[in-house]
Amino acid sequence: MLRKPAIRIAKPLHAIHMKLLFWNIKKKGLQLTDELKTLSKDVDILIISELTGSKKSLEKLNKTIQDVIDSVSKETGLTHIQGKENSWIHVWIKEKKDLNIELVEKYNNLKSPSDLTDIHVENDSEYFAQYLNRFERMIFLKINYKKLDFLLVPIHFPSRIYATVRKQKDIAVHFRKFIEKIESKFSLPSLIVGDFNMNPFEDGMIHHEGFHALPYQEMEESINFYETPYKTFYNPSWSKFGDHEIKKGVVQRKPAGSYYYESSRDLKYYWYVLDQVIMRKELIDKFQFDEFKYVRSIYKNDDLLKGNLIPNEDKYSDHLPLAFKLKN
Repeated sequence: MLRKPAIRIAKPLHAIHMKLLFWNIKKKGLQLTDELKTLSKDVDILIISELTGSKKSLEKLNKTIQDVIDSVSKETGLTHIQGKENSWIHVWIKEKKDLNIELVEKYNNLKSPSDLTDIHVENDSEYFAQYLNRFERMIFLKINYKKLDFLLVPIHFPSRIYATVRKQKDIAVHFRKFIEKIESKFSLPSLIVGDFNMNPFEDGMIHHEGFHALPYQEMEESINFYETPYKTFYNPSWSKFGDHEIKKGVVQRKPAGSYYYESSRDLKYYWYVLDQVIMRKELIDKFQFDEFKYVRSIYKNDDLLKGNLIPNEDKYSDHLPLAFKLKN
């Protein structure tokens, strides 16, 4: 009797992913090291904005910014590669095979357009001069991991507290031009993540002279306005609006953004989608939409939130962490 040949069932190939997490921690780097340790267990790139308070505030605690950096590195087991005293962006990476990361550029005082430092702000604030001439709030990391090859651009944009919609758009124009310059230099598409301090629908985000970040995957790589082409970004962050979602046919409540604020000099939205990720069209197929989320829990269900689903800023931060994955 002839035996039938054994049937070999091929094991499914698991996609290789890269996980990134961004969090504006409201200058609580000393207090949140345990939380960062838990959040970063499966993270390849950790990006923190507003890591600490001022140098003077740390001196009162007999601490330095380097002490905070070292503490986060020790607790998370990640390697710090970017961020000094004058930086609002700090980056840690997991050292792993085939993951190559190189800091290639920063937007700092050498790149700052002089005309923006003279913008008049209410109460004669020197905010813009400090923002553009002192702090590093946009950096460029060249990422190569397996088949992934792109520019990662962590960002922390000027706050509406100090800037009108028009002024934010003016700065977005300058940032966009600088981003395109670096993209051209390295012939790589960019993915920008961070605290934009704007909603996805505001002028600086959506205007063709600004970031030109649109909620449409089938958009063209550039769109002509009066015969001048303007490159586009895809912005999946629009999907984070709204206070409910449907899971397995059940309607569930959720935070309606990443940041909650009741008082406003302008329109009152209550919820804001300030923490966003935008990308060039060629990176869309690398983006895992099912892994794109605002993190609500660290130790137990919804412990980053108050009972009304608002971020627990007293204990943690007024911003929720933003997590996502890219696939090869």
